[in-house]
Amino acid sequence: MLINILIVDDKLMIREGIKYLLHDLKITNDTYEACDGFQAIEITKKKSFDIILMDISMPNLDGISATKEIMKNNSNNKIIAISMHTDKNDIKKMQKAGAKGYVLKDTIANTLQNAIDKTLSKEEFFILK
Repeated sequence: MLINILIVDDKLMIREGIKYLLHDLKITNDTYEACDGFQAIEITKKKSFDIILMDISMPNLDGISATKEIMKNNSNNKIIAISMHTDKNDIKKMQKAGAKGYVLKDTIANTLQNAIDKTLSKEEFFILK
């Protein structure tokens, strides 16, 4: 099954790396990008996605605030946080905001497929190293 994914990260290199990984996994039909929370909110108002990969730390509007707003607009969204932060408070904040998963960027190559599969199956996927 091919899915539509929105990658939200302020760093182009991270977005490109994730797109490359998704291409390698052969699971994506369409991949869209947003460089901050505001752009992600606007994109999700116009298009629905099977999965949204959301960075936490971004300028303008962070991933936690963007997740809250996106979930308020459509609670069926499936958001997976992608972050370098291992702070349990960040994980709790993303869960409370509505994220269904949390993947560390330095383990994303090994965990992204599993995180997406579980999230699409309506399970949660929260992992730290």
